[in-house]
Amino acid sequence: ESYLFDISVIGPLGQGPLSAVPVSVVTEYNAKAPPKHLGLSPVPGNDSLLEITWSSSCPVIREKVGYLISVRELVLGRNYSITLLPTNETNLSHQIYVYYGARYRVSVQTDVVNSVPSEEVELWAPSLPSPHQIQVELHQSNSSYIIYWSLQVEGITKMPRHHYEILVSEGPNLDESKVDIYKANESPFVLHNKKGGIMYSFAVRVVTDKGFKSPISEITSTPLEPWAQTITRTTYASILVSALVIVLLLALLAVLIVRHRRLQNTFSSFANSHYSTRSGAATFTSDGLDDEDSPVIRGFSDDEPLVVA
Repeated sequence: ESYLFDISVIGPLGQGPLSAVPVSVVTEYNAKAPPKHLGLSPVPGNDSLLEITWSSSCPVIREKVGYLISVRELVLGRNYSITLLPTNETNLSHQIYVYYGARYRVSVQTDVVNSVPSEEVELWAPSLPSPHQIQVELHQSNSSYIIYWSLQVEGITKMPRHHYEILVSEGPNLDESKVDIYKANESPFVLHNKKGGIMYSFAVRVVTDKGFKSPISEITSTPLEPWAQTITRTTYASILVSALVIVLLLALLAVLIVRHRRLQNTFSSFANSHYSTRSGAATFTSDGLDDEDSPVIRGFSDDEPLVVA
């Protein structure tokens, strides 16, 4: 590196002019110094490659030097390094193969012992495509779920080998901390042995043979069974008790109606047997009755005859 030094007075009467002859100093190349201008970008036309670019610590390299590239994959926690042959080039690049769904952090340093690494740069590889159009149907004959989905792979150079994970959790929202995960090789997938009367939420994602995962699909929620098929024993007991109460009330009402009609008929017969068509009045006597049992009979006025229907 080249540095230029110059000096001037700044006080007490203000700033003076710089010295007439500045001093130029060129530092020696340090093979342990970190590389500069590290960059990481996708390779156009091939989304399975990333290109690493950097510059040497000095614009002029008289002796060849090798470089060590450190790559950290953050999703699965896998680290590896690449050693490059010595060179005296000052602007360098190298391409690495990447996996869909991975996240990379890269640094570069010379291969000299105790060399200083550059600052790290980080970049996501292209994402795996997510399943979509997820549908869930209830197979009522055996209370199982049939789960359907689709996968479109347009825009990907080569889809890696993969399978699917079906995520299932109780409730209207998908709780990824409490999901049950089922492996499926293709759509549709039949899910058995779930509890009745519970609402479940479903999602699907792609998992490659290397362990990388796509974002989850849209979430679909549906009850396992219709409400009519999920009546518990307690509900059945409640319905039975209610039905019995209704039957008893209807029976009591019928008894009251019958007794009322009998009483009405008895009174009508009694009144008709004491009614005189000549006098137009009913005559009641106390024969056969004790004084205490004799009813009080009030006379009927002539203009208000007793009329018995």
